[in-house]
Amino acid sequence: MCFGIGIANGQTSKAPIPEVLNDIRYHQATDNSLKPLEKTTARYVTKSKALGYGGIIISFVLDSDKSPIRFVSAERMRFVVAMADGTGDPTGWFTLYKATVKKGKRSGNFGDYKVFGKSSGNKEVVSYSVKSLGKQVYEIIPDTKLDKGEYFFANKGSLSKYGNTAVDVFAFGID
Repeated sequence: MCFGIGIANGQTSKAPIPEVLNDIRYHQATDNSLKPLEKTTARYVTKSKALGYGGIIISFVLDSDKSPIRFVSAERMRFVVAMADGTGDPTGWFTLYKATVKKGKRSGNFGDYKVFGKSSGNKEVVSYSVKSLGKQVYEIIPDTKLDKGEYFFANKGSLSKYGNTAVDVFAFGID
């Protein structure tokens, strides 16, 4: 499934309201509709280096190398999510990753922690801004153009649902 994206003549319109909570959708401005992303789970994987003395790497891993949901690259992509009352905005729950594709899997580095020394920054995380669209409905706008590749939003709040072994993710690819 591939969607073309763009905004004709610079026009923007208010996004429709999603019917399901915590379900990120792509806002297609050309017809002012919400398009579903690939909804799946990613395993929470911990790898230690040098028997743990070299630190640990924690990643979210998806068991396929490519999302069936495809978009054509554009300057500004916009996503919409409705959050439950009292949960705040999506920044505390959802992280957007540019996935690393290796050995038929997509992954996003949650953290790289050192026993002795500083933890390293995460180059796979894509920063985004949030705009309130009304009662607990938010527009998510990546701060930079998303280049070709595989991406996913990880819902860190869903870790407990899977006994801290997986998270819900909303994935897509850009061609």
